Amino acid sequence: MKNKTKAQLIDEIEKLQKRVKKLQKSESKSKQTLNDSDIDYRTIVENGMDGIYIISLEEGFEYVNPAFEYALGYKAKEVYKKDFKISNIIHPDDKKLISERTKAREKGKKLPSTYSFKIFSKDGKIKYIEVNTIPLPGEKVRILGVMRDITDTKKVEEALKSSEMNYKDLVNNSPEGIIITDEKRKMIFVNTQISKITGYSRDELLKMNGWDMTPTDDIPKMKKMMIERLKNKMHKTKYEQILIRKDGSEIVTEFSNTATFWHGKMRPMAIVRDITSEKETQQELMRVAKQEKVYLWKMEHFNKQLKESQVASLNIMEDLSGEIEQHKQTEDMLHASEIKYRSLFKNIRCGFALHEIVFDKRGKPKNYIFLEVNKIFEELTGLKKKDIIGRNAKDVMSDIKNNPANLIQKYDEVSLKGEDIFFESFSEPLKKWYSVMAYKPEENQFAIIFNDITDRKNNELEIWKSHKQLRKLAAHLEDVREEERTIIARNIHDELGQLATALKMDVSWLQKQLPKENQLWVAKTQTISDLVDMTSSEIQRICSELRPGALDDLGLEDALIWYVSEYNKRTGTVCKLLIEYDLTLLTKGHSTAIYRMIQEALTNARRHAKASKVTVSIAGENGKLKIKIRDNGIGINQENIDNPTSFGLIGIRERALSMNGYSKISGSEGKGTTLMIVLGIGEKQ
Repeated sequence: MKNKTKAQLIDEIEKLQKRVKKLQKSESKSKQTLNDSDIDYRTIVENGMDGIYIISLEEGFEYVNPAFEYALGYKAKEVYKKDFKISNIIHPDDKKLISERTKAREKGKKLPSTYSFKIFSKDGKIKYIEVNTIPLPGEKVRILGVMRDITDTKKVEEALKSSEMNYKDLVNNSPEGIIITDEKRKMIFVNTQISKITGYSRDELLKMNGWDMTPTDDIPKMKKMMIERLKNKMHKTKYEQILIRKDGSEIVTEFSNTATFWHGKMRPMAIVRDITSEKETQQELMRVAKQEKVYLWKMEHFNKQLKESQVASLNIMEDLSGEIEQHKQTEDMLHASEIKYRSLFKNIRCGFALHEIVFDKRGKPKNYIFLEVNKIFEELTGLKKKDIIGRNAKDVMSDIKNNPANLIQKYDEVSLKGEDIFFESFSEPLKKWYSVMAYKPEENQFAIIFNDITDRKNNELEIWKSHKQLRKLAAHLEDVREEERTIIARNIHDELGQLATALKMDVSWLQKQLPKENQLWVAKTQTISDLVDMTSSEIQRICSELRPGALDDLGLEDALIWYVSEYNKRTGTVCKLLIEYDLTLLTKGHSTAIYRMIQEALTNARRHAKASKVTVSIAGENGKLKIKIRDNGIGINQENIDNPTSFGLIGIRERALSMNGYSKISGSEGKGTTLMIVLGIGEKQ
């Protein structure tokens, strides 16, 4: 009995020894698996796009990855040296920032983990880097940092700032006054020339609106003209307006109304020119011309009386003498008037020309002849008085000959109907723009007073080109951003997705190898498996937000259906999508832009409007695609609509403008918000 018991004990000991060996073998495999996981982690770090480093405040750099070496140009063995000081490569402008952060960290203060500063690379170039840091546990003060080279991004931002500064300098130094107002005519921008014209300082003008300098009697007429302009959808108008200067004096100004894109919104813009001296000159010329006409009539009358007196009897010689004396006085008056007229004619700072209409056999105007021009006319046109007086316009000016019905018809209305006109004209041979005022001094005659406005027209063209270039640059940046999103999504999906799948397979294999009796290890591997699943789901979510695969694979309609479904699940919001248009007709670029606009609008509804219901409708009508997004949230006020930092709304507006459309947002507090987007993409032909 005792021998049998001893055998049983020996047998149990052998079984225990075998079990211990099996556990040791299993433990060895687990260590190998964990070692493989560590290798995968190091592979990601070593091949990542961002620079990764570990630095000790006492001993310097402990580790840098290849991306760090590539960004700065230094090898790892160079930065590991104790004599390598980070302060030596930091730009002087940012040394104070780094020093203050170091002192704050030593005092235990909490600091923002992400910040940016300038450094010198090994080749001496200045680079902008963005750093995200976290402290590592342990007795020593050690920091793990992730670094990204943002030099190209900074250069683009600086180029945009420079472009904006050039535009503002051009506007501010324009020889014409420029005013930009809001919808209530409150001035939100004025340039230097406006202060010179009105006598008010810039700060004073920005507290005023357009009616503050308008005479009280003129306000109803100006408001009526503004209403008529809006009613007829006139985007550009030109008119004269009297302004009251700061010193109380009145001046005559010429307003050229248009619109400009200012701080993310189309605003009314007026180009203002002081024409007081021009109007006074015009009035003086017209007055002199009328006076001369009266004097000539008197002269003819007295000549007639003189002829009658010569036929009459000698008995009325004394009366004739009196008439002759009166005639001489009239001649003296005419001579004095002519001297005054000639002085004004020579010294006026506008071009002046007097013409006579030439008629064809049927009595229709066909040409006109130069009767008189002043010195300024010669300076502004390059035409000499001796070469053109007595000649017709078609021989002198080729652009009149090529299109005779244009100017001749206008001058016909002046000379025959007596209607004064004002217009702007471009001379092709002279390559100049002129502002022209024409009036009728005599029968079948017309006179013109004009100025060279080429510089103003060129300034307007430069401003228009600057707007166009800025909009093209914004569209290009948006395309680059979309392309980068696609590349990043693809890389994350292909690289991290594969790594997560491999890790999932390894953990699953490890679970099968562990003995079921060791519940602690089994539970731990299950936790790791769950974390891998969560990581895979997060990778999928990030890739979908960066660039949804459905948009490229299935098209815009399926992508929107998928996004709205995910939006409802993620936010708990009830969002309805109504599509009454064949979205397959859209180009890839249009599809991407529309998807991003709807994505941004729904994000705003969730983040800012706090809406529980949202409706998105898409319909086509008359060659236009109309997108309407309406929510039942807290609403929006005008201040938020006009806020220059509302980049989401600005992005939607810019995308719509790039597609020949526009966006309009409306709403009131407590009654929800409606966003209307109209795109001129056309219907299927």
